[in-house]
Amino acid sequence: MNPLEMVYLPGRENPGAGGPLGRYLPPLPTGILSTWLNENSPPGAWILDPFGTSPRTALEAAQSGRRILVAVNNPVTRFVLENLATAPRPADYQAALAELASAYRGAERLEPHIQSLYATDCAGCGRSIPARAFLWEKQASNPYARLYTCPYCGDEGERPIQPTDLEHLGGFASGTLHRSWALERVASIDDPSRLGVEEALSCYLPRPLYVLFTLINKLDALDMPPERRKLAYALLLSTCDMANTLWAYPTVRARPRQLAIPPRFRENNLWLALEEAIPEWAGASAQVPLVHWPEQPPETGGISLFQGRLKDLFAGGLSNLAIQAVISVLPRPNQAFWTLSALWSGWLWGREAVAPLKGVLTRRRYDWNWHAAALEASFSSLAHHLNPSISFFGILTEAEPAFLSAAFLASEAAGFSVEGLALNPEASMAQVLWRPADIKKTSSAADPVQLIKISIQDELIRRGEPAEYLPLHSRALVDLAQAHAFRPQPPPDLPDDLTRLHAWFRQAFSDRALLLHYGGGEHSLEAGSWGLFEPPAAMSLSDRVETAISSTLQENPGYSWEALVLKLFTAFPGLQTPSLTFLKACLGSYGEQSPSGGWQLRGQEQPDARRSDIAEIRRILARIGKQLGFRVRDETPLVWFDESGIPAFVFYPVISAALSPFIYANNFPPERCLVVIPGSRVNLLTLKLKLDPQLSQAVSAGWRFVKFRHLRNLADNPLLTRETWQLQIERDPPEFIEAQMNMF
Repeated sequence: MNPLEMVYLPGRENPGAGGPLGRYLPPLPTGILSTWLNENSPPGAWILDPFGTSPRTALEAAQSGRRILVAVNNPVTRFVLENLATAPRPADYQAALAELASAYRGAERLEPHIQSLYATDCAGCGRSIPARAFLWEKQASNPYARLYTCPYCGDEGERPIQPTDLEHLGGFASGTLHRSWALERVASIDDPSRLGVEEALSCYLPRPLYVLFTLINKLDALDMPPERRKLAYALLLSTCDMANTLWAYPTVRARPRQLAIPPRFRENNLWLALEEAIPEWAGASAQVPLVHWPEQPPETGGISLFQGRLKDLFAGGLSNLAIQAVISVLPRPNQAFWTLSALWSGWLWGREAVAPLKGVLTRRRYDWNWHAAALEASFSSLAHHLNPSISFFGILTEAEPAFLSAAFLASEAAGFSVEGLALNPEASMAQVLWRPADIKKTSSAADPVQLIKISIQDELIRRGEPAEYLPLHSRALVDLAQAHAFRPQPPPDLPDDLTRLHAWFRQAFSDRALLLHYGGGEHSLEAGSWGLFEPPAAMSLSDRVETAISSTLQENPGYSWEALVLKLFTAFPGLQTPSLTFLKACLGSYGEQSPSGGWQLRGQEQPDARRSDIAEIRRILARIGKQLGFRVRDETPLVWFDESGIPAFVFYPVISAALSPFIYANNFPPERCLVVIPGSRVNLLTLKLKLDPQLSQAVSAGWRFVKFRHLRNLADNPLLTRETWQLQIERDPPEFIEAQMNMF
């Protein structure tokens, strides 16, 4: 298979945080893995997930009827997977929380005691109510505001801090005792990782630490059934995250990668956090059989969980296991999650649970050089134990050039060949198909910088329009991998390879005789978009996608949104995957939903109707031109000539927003050219101009647009003159309106 013909699998939902600890775990849509497995493996097949990065991977594979062996070294990720696979009901979680809530701290029940720590006075009615959160500025000694919703008078929102709020903080001024407990649960006083624990604890204020350890100590003391205790731990795990200072305010969907406290942050009410964790856990559950390796799940599908690293799994031997495919979401550096996982593991399960994560507490840098080396070690373990016929389907979420570079460099160095790459920049996701090479590869003597330039040029010619940096970078990576040009002889170490690779890309993209950079700075390759110095003659990718949607709706009406997306992704595979935003704009321009929910061409978009429109528009243009005293040439384009025989106005009546074929080929002065276009196409047209800076630049040289409706109105104006014509054609300019359609 040509690597550029791999079809991007969209899944059945947009990526989102979702589920417990979702802001740290890969944002993976459902349906991608099961679709790939159904096409590439039989039911009951053994599948390997070597990284165990995403609990969704194992759950979805098991639900599809496969048996998946997953290696998970992080105790937190492992616990999430174990808990979700048992699929407890919301009532089960509520029972665990109720038992914890009814426990006593001294003479007071635990729930009212903790809620009292967040008590504040409503500014509307003066009653004491629990705040949802207190708002802090980084390095401040006190919060500056509180957030609440009053159940009595309805007052809600952000309100200034009050003296009584600060009084509640008085008892937590030092927090020394609970901070000491938090340290000791993770690392002893002579442990080399203790300094890392202390630094991580800077993300926790005294009051949240008090609440956390009040809850943890109470749970340790309760005589609770093991299964119920496990559910309580799940709620506490989510609360451990809600307790830190990595919650930026105003609220944004941040995905922390570093333990960096934002300038303003929320201190959340942790009892509310416990309650709100219930739907988070119950809603993400998917009941499947789960056993621990070397136990095996039933042939109908299930998970065998290995607690440890991939190399330890292979050291134990898999000779009796016929692995038929490898699937995994590749990990990316995340100092925040791995460091916090070490803290939470110690707090909930003791120091022994921290052992697999000791290294993260002493590591200070999680750069791409380090990550490339770590990935190569895993890829090498796989290459030594996999049959060359086995496919490895890898997903890179939050894909960026450095992540792809590290993955391609590591896989190539470990002996894998790239069989396919599909990319969706809008979703920031890459899907890669690798296979262990069955021959010894030798480094290429090709000039890598020249190879990158050729790749970029070819990709831009294929697209027929400028592109963002990521797909161009990805295309060059594929070509470098296939030419085995990543490593010169003799091969140095991998970090040097990655540094050199980035230098090659900088050199290639600096060729201004080849490339134009739109909207980006001189030193920022990833900003803006890139186009060829000379626009290609081919029809642009966006024009081809528009044409494909129009033809599909005409020839095969009734497609659902999901089926239509998959059809378009199949027609435009690899690096040319259309964005959902653009597909929605195309559908909004041409289509409508039938009563059954399928998509079809609107009546006025039927070919016969549009041919009639074009004939009418040409008649109107000819009549107006003669009325205003011009000589009319009714050809393509339609031209009005003045008395000197000079073209005064040049018209391109069109029924689509596919402008590239005539915009770049036009030989008339742009300021005299007008595109006459249906009003239903204007939204799509303006989006294309927004997305394609090369086309926008060409159009801004003087091109104007007139809607069919506006031209018909002008034709009925008996007072129209040459002077008023010039004014009237500027009166109804195109503008973009975001599509608001039900796609499902």
